[in-house]
Amino acid sequence: MEGTAGQRHPGGQGARPEAHAAAWHPLHKQLARKLNIQVFFCDPYRPGQRGTNENTNGLLREFLPKGLDLSPFTDDDLASLEFVINNRPRRVPGYRTPQEVFDELCAQHAKATPQRPPRRR
Repeated sequence: MEGTAGQRHPGGQGARPEAHAAAWHPLHKQLARKLNIQVFFCDPYRPGQRGTNENTNGLLREFLPKGLDLSPFTDDDLASLEFVINNRPRRVPGYRTPQEVFDELCAQHAKATPQRPPRRR
């Protein structure tokens, strides 16, 4: 997405780039610059601005009900759940999985990023 910082996100009524950056993490500016993207932060208490996030929360709730104590689960248990969710097709990206979309974006970025020669020691 291209635009100027401070613009409203085209898909959200009040989402703005960097609107709540202070509450998040200062590295978002570096990430945005390095990947040549804009980072948008949704307004608090506006679930309509967080469609994908809310959908993913719903998928998680199929496996982990709200309020469930996660301490008995191992890292491997949670990694298995992550694998299942990230490899489940979604309607919005044309019934591709989040993992497929991520892999495509990484491949595009790798092609667009000039490779540096290895450093001499």
